[in-house]
Order: sequence, then C-alpha cells, then structure tokens
Amino acid sequence: MSLIPNRLKMDSLQREDVITLLVRRFNLSKSDVYAIEELCRSGEMSFTDAACHLGLIEPSDVDDAVRQVSEALLTDSAVASEKLSMIGDPFSPRSERIRSLRNEILLRAEEGDDFAFTVIGSDNNDEHRALAVELGVAFAQLGEPTLLIDSDMRPAKDGTARADYFRCETSPGLAEMLTGESPFQVRSVENAHNLHVAVAGSTTENALELLTTKAFARLLDVARARYKYVIVMTGNAAQHSDPFAVASHVGQVLISARYGKTRYNDMTELLRRINATRANILGTTVTPRSG
Repeated sequence: MSLIPNRLKMDSLQREDVITLLVRRFNLSKSDVYAIEELCRSGEMSFTDAACHLGLIEPSDVDDAVRQVSEALLTDSAVASEKLSMIGDPFSPRSERIRSLRNEILLRAEEGDDFAFTVIGSDNNDEHRALAVELGVAFAQLGEPTLLIDSDMRPAKDGTARADYFRCETSPGLAEMLTGESPFQVRSVENAHNLHVAVAGSTTENALELLTTKAFARLLDVARARYKYVIVMTGNAAQHSDPFAVASHVGQVLISARYGKTRYNDMTELLRRINATRANILGTTVTPRSG
C-alpha cells in the first residue's frame, strides 16, 4: 500500500516531486536508490514503501514531504518589467552578455539534476538584483522550469523605493511562507515562458532569523524538487548578513561587481564572508561602464 495518500489526488509529477524531495533531504545515495528500486520491482511496493521497509526513512518523513508538495500553489501571474533588457530588448548587447553568462555558469556548475545559485552584490546598489532577474529569464529560455525567489525581506532604510522588477501582488510571499502564514506560493511570469517567481512578501526586521530557519531550507528542497533551475535574489550585503545566510543554504554564489565603482577592500571582505559560508563561488561578473 502506497504511503502517498490517494485522497490528495496527486498527479505523477507531484509524486515524482515527493520522491525527489526525500532523496535530497535524506541524502539517499545511488546505492540506496538502487536497493529501493530493486525492492519495488520484486515486492510490488511503491518507492516510499520500499524506502521505509529498508529503514532509510520513516512514514512521518513521507507525510511531511507529501504535505509540502501538495501545499505548493501556483497563484496569480506576474509581469516582468520592460526595463529589463532580457524583456524589453532581448537582442541587445546586454542581453547577449546575459545569455553568455548563463552558459558560463552552467559550465562551472556542480553536477546534479537541478541547479540552484544566488547572486550577491559587492556594494550598495541594486545591480545584482536586476542581474538575478535577467538570468532567471535567460535560464527559462532553455525550456526548463525556472524559479526566481526574492529573499530581500528588509524594509528600505534610506526611504528610497526598491526597484520593482515584477508587476504583481507583493503578498503573500517568502516572509509569509517562512512564518507559516502561507503555503509555498509562486506566480507564473506572463512575458517569460517557463519562469515562475516567489516574491519577498511583507517587509520584516527579522529577515536574517527567517533565512536561517529549517523552514527556509525545506522551502529550497521543495523548489529544487519542482524546478530545474532555482535562482535566489538577495538584499544588500554591505548592510546585512542576509545574503550570506542564503548562500549557506543554496551552496553556490555568483558575485556581481561594478567597473570603476566596487572598491578592493569591499570585494575582499565580501569574498571572506562568502568563503565562511562554504558556498561554491561560480565567478564574478563585472558590469561595464555602459551598464
């Protein structure tokens, strides 16, 4: 008897998501998976039944994974800003550089069925956030499901408005997901096929605490089970430690610097803090003077 209840009416993709989530969460090795599949064939068991029978997971673990996958919702849509070159001018020199950067990232990426990374800026500017969004569009153009997560839940300190890269409802979002007020919710991007976005949600002063919880780690597990590519936008690394908490969970970082603007001491400090997270640095991209 399957441990994935039929009452949830899960489709085959959702069942695969549950299996992928369990394999990742409990670090099941290739030999573990092979043993499970052999038992499935010989004993006519489901994957989850066989894994429990072998003592690799517990029924409660399956229930938890089923709940998380079944609660994942696709809510209303979003529209990406035409100010982004990948949207407003997809064949411009900047857009070509973004696609070239995407391919370079894939060459440097760690092997795996899914791929997640975060973009961290070297100084006090919004360029790294725009870059993350445009990379999201570029990865989605490969024809694979791509998720962009905005982890910047901080209120603006200087009174200036944060750049809006999507036109959509701003809540519920990541903040509500991590506090348990909302299930995992994403929005499809109307003018970027295969791209979904999880907005930051309500601003909060305890963003760092939320990003260091198991809830954030589990949300990333669900995201990786559902999407081929996951890109996490971050806030200001010069003012807060939030981006480094994200890096420690995601495991791979792309650094964004500005030509003629990023100072040597700032970059040195940024590298030191990223190295402390033990995340893999994919490389550093430098925005030219022309932007």
